[in-house]
Amino acid sequence: MNKVKHPVMKFIKFSFKADKKYYFLVLLNCIINALLTVFNSYSLSLIIASCEKGDYTSSLYIGGAIALINVLFYFLCKLLSSRIEIETQVMNNRVNEELCYILTRVEFQAIEDPYYLELTERAKQAIENQGCIFGFISSLASLLQGIITLFGLMTVILTFDYIVLIIIFVSFIIFTGLTLLSLKTQVKFFNDLIPINRRFGYYLTILTEPRYGKDFRFYPIGRFINKKFVDYGDEQAK
Repeated sequence: MNKVKHPVMKFIKFSFKADKKYYFLVLLNCIINALLTVFNSYSLSLIIASCEKGDYTSSLYIGGAIALINVLFYFLCKLLSSRIEIETQVMNNRVNEELCYILTRVEFQAIEDPYYLELTERAKQAIENQGCIFGFISSLASLLQGIITLFGLMTVILTFDYIVLIIIFVSFIIFTGLTLLSLKTQVKFFNDLIPINRRFGYYLTILTEPRYGKDFRFYPIGRFINKKFVDYGDEQAK
């Protein structure tokens, strides 16, 4: 019996197979941003140390070097961001291709099964309407960037007074708790929102699709769907 994989791992495997370059660019971008944060923090401590010693000339040189390096990193990050935007479109197309490939492998008797049709529509809605793949990868990248930054700043943080360390630790605990609470709220919110968006999207697609214009002129189906659309909007507005 095959072991059922965790949905997150299956999701990562699916998206990574669709476009490996996108993962590499996002990972490189988050590492560069994390290292830049660590570099700026450490450089600031060097400037402060130079000023305390009265060596203002060294402080100016260090400040100039920091500014130059930040400008170079800024252009590098801009270049990476433009590449990520391009690769996002590539990723989107390849995800659609992978979905189509998966659907073609569904057993014949399941093609018109409402259960599988519902799963397909839910997957497409989450990807196309909510951008779950890119949101998930961005969250992973932000998490990795935060971990790298935290470990990189440990040497600077440990030089602080113990009271400051306690304040930082308590702030981190509060921030983590609020983030987890926010994530739980977001999951519930999107679980309620996605079915509504799907139904609105269906009505709008039918009503605005030019190829259905002839049917709407000859048959009363157009007025019927328009009434359903308006009634559903009024129902959600209550």
